[in-house]
Amino acid sequence: MATTPPEILIVDDDRPLVGRARQYLEDAGFKVRVAEDGLQGLAAVMMRAPDVVMTGMTMKKMDGIGLMQSLRANDRTRTLPIVVLAPEHDNAELQRAQAAGADAVLLKPVPRELLLSAVSDALKTKPLRNQTTMAGLRFTQGASLPVATSAPKLEQHTLPANFAQFLESSPQTLIGESILDPDEDLIASQMISKRTTTGTVLFSDIRNFTSISEQLRSEQVVEMLNAYFARACEPIQRQHGWVVKFLGDGLVALFESPEGQLQDHAERAIKAGLLMVLAAMRFRSWIRERHPNLDLPEFAIGVGVHTGEITVCKMGGSETVETTIIGDTVNIAARLEEKTKEVGWSLVSSEAAFESAGARVLRGQHSALTVKGRNAPVEITEITGLAPKANANEQERKFYEAVAQAVALNSKSLQQRIAEKAAAAAAGVDPLAIDPTSIKVPGYRVMRKLGEGGMSLVYLAGNDKRGGDAVLKMLRMAPETEGEILQRFIQEYRLISQIDHPNVAKIYEQGFTQTHAYIAMEYFPGGDLRALSKAGLKPDVAQAVLIQIAGALAAIHARGIVHRDMKPDNVMLRDDGSLGLADFGIAKHIDNKTLTRHGEVFGTPYYLSPEQALGGAVDQRSDIYSLGVMLFEMLTGRKPYYADNAQALLYQHVHAPVPTLPQEHTRFQPLLNRMMAKKPAERYQRADDIIESVIRL
Repeated sequence: MATTPPEILIVDDDRPLVGRARQYLEDAGFKVRVAEDGLQGLAAVMMRAPDVVMTGMTMKKMDGIGLMQSLRANDRTRTLPIVVLAPEHDNAELQRAQAAGADAVLLKPVPRELLLSAVSDALKTKPLRNQTTMAGLRFTQGASLPVATSAPKLEQHTLPANFAQFLESSPQTLIGESILDPDEDLIASQMISKRTTTGTVLFSDIRNFTSISEQLRSEQVVEMLNAYFARACEPIQRQHGWVVKFLGDGLVALFESPEGQLQDHAERAIKAGLLMVLAAMRFRSWIRERHPNLDLPEFAIGVGVHTGEITVCKMGGSETVETTIIGDTVNIAARLEEKTKEVGWSLVSSEAAFESAGARVLRGQHSALTVKGRNAPVEITEITGLAPKANANEQERKFYEAVAQAVALNSKSLQQRIAEKAAAAAAGVDPLAIDPTSIKVPGYRVMRKLGEGGMSLVYLAGNDKRGGDAVLKMLRMAPETEGEILQRFIQEYRLISQIDHPNVAKIYEQGFTQTHAYIAMEYFPGGDLRALSKAGLKPDVAQAVLIQIAGALAAIHARGIVHRDMKPDNVMLRDDGSLGLADFGIAKHIDNKTLTRHGEVFGTPYYLSPEQALGGAVDQRSDIYSLGVMLFEMLTGRKPYYADNAQALLYQHVHAPVPTLPQEHTRFQPLLNRMMAKKPAERYQRADDIIESVIRL
């Protein structure tokens, strides 16, 4: 009888190391899965527990410590063997790894024999938890660290054969990129394969997340999300679903039924949703224990479930393959989850999902949902619980009662928030409105409004902490700004606060008021570059400006950050004539794949690179193309491409030749040609190379 080879999950964003480790392990007969950060790793474990987790320490999203803490906090994964891959000898890192529950620590680069020895030890033994057996854990170069003690191999959750086969066909990168309203043509151009299935989609996110986050430090918010997601993913796994993607403070999951078996995916999805609500209510005690001195809003969640046809796509290139689900069913499930904010139901199900789920599912109120693009409304129903099986014992009946009570308690929290908003509206209070004189941001005196765009407001404020003036960028805290929009806003601070460069705008701090999130940043009294370049700049001035902007790009690119919205409006002027690159609202770390959906086009059409215009992946060379567009405009006072509509403009960026400069600027033409080359490989590869070329002009 053939035996299944042990499975190792490698969680690290060090691609060369992961590639070598994978080769070593697969050559030795092991089965290997890969995740690029702790959040993806956590989803992978919850979907199917491996035999050993091998994790790096530092990753862009959830790091190795966060992953280990989440696994050790979950009863199902508490004893899972974990081997840490550490970058260097560091006693502080040793202590962190030890405290988080590592069984062994290997120093990079890891020799083949050492790697295989550590995995072999982990497979032979099982660590004893809640004992002092980790006290002797040390970083070792050239020898693996032993697991604490011998014990039987960790038991794993067994899935039906057909479903397990489906999981085996899933891509190594488990969290999809595109969920809502994708560009079908673009997806088709990037698609490796697709299949159509009938299944049930579940969307869920946290209510009161913004209000809770206001009172927590960023690391506490991350800890809370890690702990909650570990609990929220477990019901999905138990019901044989898989997490397609994490969406800020929420997630989307898919449930299918193996061909030829009972089509019970709707029942399993609704059960998972109910159990997630139960987990959320129990999670309130975790919050109280962690933050006993804070008066935090009640933790609650909303869940939307819909059944129908779904397209499961695999997309990617030579290095990564990603999965996504698209189609009308996905969009409707998302709209149902949003509906929970309006009706105050914990779990909103479409009538189609409810009818498919079986007689044990208990329903409450009924309503209808109007969905854009559909002629008829979607019939929806409130799910209030699950009836016990006919042969259920007393203990099982009490469990079903606890589920119903949790749903009722969660719904009460949702309805209370709706009532508070209605009372504010009746009193004539606009929760989104903001009066400059009423803004209370510690350390700042708001003086006047500078501008407004999308969900954000920009104010000039006196900086009591540092002296002088500052800019406060405020994000309205509303249901539509929670989740990904808030995540992007916070990301802007995290990205730019890493940079200390004279030509990058200075960011002072990020925080929250009762109604807004804010970022405090440097004030530029000289305005922006657009006003300066309208009539065209003298060549020597254009060169000086170009050197400063390229220097700013070199600084952010060295940190792995791509600006993605290079334009004159985002280059600001100080009183002394120096420049500062600003507005990192849609900037992205090259290793961060969660905030961009396939097909999304970010940036301003006049300055987009060809790859941005196509909705493809971008790197630092995209910013270099946009800077080339700005160079043409600085020298001529006009943009290189014009069109009657955005699509025609994007077409020119992709297909039109590089524009020709006037004769008096011909010495800049080779520079422009290389900056605006249609193919990224033919452009300058580094912003520093631009500076060297400009100096030689």
